[in-house]
Amino acid sequence: MYAYRVSKAALNMGNKSLAVDLRDRNICCIVLHPGWVQTDMGGANAPVKPTDSVAGMRRVIARAGMEVTGCFFGHDGREIPW
Repeated sequence: MYAYRVSKAALNMGNKSLAVDLRDRNICCIVLHPGWVQTDMGGANAPVKPTDSVAGMRRVIARAGMEVTGCFFGHDGREIPW
């Protein structure tokens, strides 16, 4: 699991750096957590259906603005602290 965890840390740091670098261009960058989703990776016991995860992430994207650039959100809209 080390490679998977390190790749997620790199993704998060990349997004945070983009948010800082693109702020002056008025470009919002956020990271989304899809939740524990019923996929091949998440398994059948995961509590979130793929359609619910996608719908939630779309809602988060639709309301995202410069006030939240660089932030991390769950598919349910809650902000996840770094």
